[in-house]
Amino acid sequence: QNKHRVWDAMMCGYQYEKKDNKCTGYGNIYDIPQFLRWFREWGIYVCEESEKNMNTLKAVCFPKQPRTEANPALTVHENEMCSSTLKKYEEWYNKRKTEWTEQSIKYNNDKINYTDIKTLSPSEYLIEKCPECKCTKKNLQDVFELTFDGKALLEKLKKEESPVSNSVNALPEPGQITLPDPSLKQTTQQENQPVVETPVTTAVINEHQGQTEPNKGDNNNERE
Repeated sequence: QNKHRVWDAMMCGYQYEKKDNKCTGYGNIYDIPQFLRWFREWGIYVCEESEKNMNTLKAVCFPKQPRTEANPALTVHENEMCSSTLKKYEEWYNKRKTEWTEQSIKYNNDKINYTDIKTLSPSEYLIEKCPECKCTKKNLQDVFELTFDGKALLEKLKKEESPVSNSVNALPEPGQITLPDPSLKQTTQQENQPVVETPVTTAVINEHQGQTEPNKGDNNNERE
């Protein structure tokens, strides 16, 4: 009788903006196999993280501010704050890439047991079956299949037509990163803020017992 509340608590925890003060409906959630529920939850959080971290990286490395001869544009290699943020993004990317690989292997092993998803790849499953995932327009396989290339990523962000404002209010989370006032000389050491990483329930395979059990972030606590 409390499944509505449990689902609201789980699904609304990641939503920063709710429409009409309502959370995503639980629908037929109890008809979905446990691992697939975990997989969808993982996809939701990673999509949220990806969007926020990318916007932060863009805001730090390509602030939207006037440039003059006295205040020329710095290259990304000369921008200590950009380099630090890029490094933290790389650490986030590599960690989630490993998780994506593990999730994909588990999904491909399990999907043969379910008629409606037999022909779907892991990324196709999230696109089709997880409307709550904000990055369903992206193919996560394409996102995580490449070796991280910071230079290529920054070139891509630089070419995007809609640069992110360097206003703190434009960042995903207030206080996540405070950008320096361009009118002031940067004589103080900038604080390196961490890249967003949400604790995510992932599925790990217990090879000895042949069972799947949840693993939340870096903790070993079992999910009830």
